[in-house]
Amino acid sequence: MLILRRDFANRGIELRPEDGDTARPDDHEAVTADLRIGSRYNNPGDPTTYDFRGPFVLKSGRCIVVHTKEILSVPDGVFGFIYSRGSLTARGLLVANTKIDPLFHGHLAIALYNAGRRTVVLKPGDSFCSVSFETTEKLTFGRARSAPVVTADPHWRIWYWWAGRPPMAWTILVAIVSSGIGAAVGAVIANLIKK
Repeated sequence: MLILRRDFANRGIELRPEDGDTARPDDHEAVTADLRIGSRYNNPGDPTTYDFRGPFVLKSGRCIVVHTKEILSVPDGVFGFIYSRGSLTARGLLVANTKIDPLFHGHLAIALYNAGRRTVVLKPGDSFCSVSFETTEKLTFGRARSAPVVTADPHWRIWYWWAGRPPMAWTILVAIVSSGIGAAVGAVIANLIKK
């Protein structure tokens, strides 16, 4: 069931700006809430985060990953969807389909693509997409999540995958590597003894 905007707080959904600014440009909306451009962004495929230093000119055919100004907290049993804003879509600015899982907490990192023929100027604090929430049939009983998608180079993906593993996985990895090194050293010593 779709959650009305006026019921967000009653359902445990929080949209809190990082700087305490509570003024919202979309207070008239009944179902969705606008999200605003925050102070940071990434280039696609680059895990390095950059600070906005004034307006950012997004050229035609270019993409940028924007971090939201709002910090979102979503309770279990609630799932969110991100939508493009009609006024920006008409200018060619497209927002990637993005979901918000139950128990998410943090800033969203949302890809913006300029499909238009003209440049689009992006400024921190500007509304750039809308969010709505629905209830799930049952609770997920999952773990809280706050990590945005890692956009690292493919060569580093195995590191990011292992970095999120529990300590037991690290123990197993160390045991495998150690046994491999031990076997290699044993084979070298055996060859030296035979000679």
